[in-house]
Amino acid sequence: MKLMKYGTHNSLTYAKLVWWQRPFAWLINPFCRCQDKDITAQVKSDVVAFDIQIALYKDAWKASHGIAWYDVDVIPMLEYLDRLAYSLNTRFAIRIGLDRHFFRTKKKRGEERIRFDEVIDFVMVTLKNLRPLGVYVEYSECKALEEFQQRYMEQRYWSLSFAKEKAKQTRGIWKYLYYLPIPLLWAKKYRNEWEAKAILDNKKIFMTDFI
Repeated sequence: MKLMKYGTHNSLTYAKLVWWQRPFAWLINPFCRCQDKDITAQVKSDVVAFDIQIALYKDAWKASHGIAWYDVDVIPMLEYLDRLAYSLNTRFAIRIGLDRHFFRTKKKRGEERIRFDEVIDFVMVTLKNLRPLGVYVEYSECKALEEFQQRYMEQRYWSLSFAKEKAKQTRGIWKYLYYLPIPLLWAKKYRNEWEAKAILDNKKIFMTDFI
């Protein structure tokens, strides 16, 4: 019996990009997409924790990662997750982040930050089958709302800290390859190693890219 469950990093990036970014999907997705299974398929793959980064797009909350907006309406998706958890007689853990989207003025970021609080209130008050593990804001001028509790979760995916760690262990120009933010590449190369460490450390949840 498998005791460890999974979590997905940038859980909603499996979707199509918003319409005007789709012609550039070949360029955007290798750097921004972190999952290729939809939410239902993720749950069938033993996923119980979801990392959901959001940003406003034309006055609606969409999934976001870097320069990418993914065409998922976040509020209905959260409601679907809540219903799905109820139907399975469980609670899903979620981490919600206000993404540091590049197409933002400082004034727009301030307005977005206020509305982000409303999303968190909605989740906390209304969606009883979702358990918020933490929330974060990626704007440098904003303070994180709450530190993410990860004592029982192992998180492994491409990040700057991963790149720096690997670069130190590599000689010559090859070390700079680790700075390429290509989630699928690193997930394929290190997934087994990362998961083995999570099991060794007795973690209950292993969160990664491309479950």
